[in-house]
Amino acid sequence: MEPKSYTKATLVDLLDRVLDKGIVIHADMIISVAGIPLIGVNLKAALAGMETMLEYGMMEEWDASIRSRAMENEKKTLHFIQEEILFKEKASYYCHEGIVQTWRFGDMVLTARKLILYHPVFEDIMFELALEKIKDIEVIEKLNDEFKNQKQVYILTHDNEIERFKTKNIDVFEKVLKDNFLIKENRGYLWAEQSA
Repeated sequence: MEPKSYTKATLVDLLDRVLDKGIVIHADMIISVAGIPLIGVNLKAALAGMETMLEYGMMEEWDASIRSRAMENEKKTLHFIQEEILFKEKASYYCHEGIVQTWRFGDMVLTARKLILYHPVFEDIMFELALEKIKDIEVIEKLNDEFKNQKQVYILTHDNEIERFKTKNIDVFEKVLKDNFLIKENRGYLWAEQSA
């Protein structure tokens, strides 16, 4: 077999070839001093995309264990919720507790009784609010760091705390929240925050 050189091949072509077909590196190396072999190295390595690896029967145990762990985490995510789930989606909320105030990400779960933000990896409830403690809900468009308008849901509690949330389907979240709270229109409690 004679090696061929393709001058027009790019790095992208090489990566595509490696991931699609894969490469196997097999090397035997012996380190010797004065003709006396001291160290022998036998190296075998396969480099390919996961799809190719699995197709050739490699790393099947690892793949099966990862998939089962992911399914287990999905089951654990909702084990503490006994009531019907009205809305569930990846979301973030602005955590204003502690020294570092920042957005925290997780699974947002809305039931008929409470709103929960849950971190599935750490199995930790990061935020929980009973729906009867909500005074008002409002969607406010804010200018973010990239100078884009971004919608956020502001929730005013009866303790006059403002909780902020971001989610992909923010309009659906707001509608489900308002429908289950019988809050049909904005009462104006958050107007000052909107104009700030």
